[in-house]
Amino acid sequence: MLRVASLLLALSLAAPSVAEAQGADRPIRAGTYDLAITFGGGNLAATLVIGYKGDTVTAVLNLGDHGSPVSAGKRTGNKLTLEPTSPAVDVRYELEFNADEVKGTFKYDGQDGALTGKRRRQER
Repeated sequence: MLRVASLLLALSLAAPSVAEAQGADRPIRAGTYDLAITFGGGNLAATLVIGYKGDTVTAVLNLGDHGSPVSAGKRTGNKLTLEPTSPAVDVRYELEFNADEVKGTFKYDGQDGALTGKRRRQER
């Protein structure tokens, strides 16, 4: 019984808390953001999944059922640039995060667009 209690205590001390995972030095919160993208006179629904590998931000953008060929680029504070993963694709997103909200602009094939979004609540 004592061994089990000691193991549980050691695991609870070693596991990072949600607050640590978000961190004060991480103004860009990990999670899934539901986005509304305005482009070409219409609106598109999208999701943006933000994660971390160490101190490096990762980003996966999905437009409907399709992945977008972008990845996380330059990050400064609460601002993140998504850059193309292929030189054949002319797209760039400039995002600004504020707590659980994100807003930004992008340029795709020479045309401008905008987006807004909100981070999904974590179920416990």
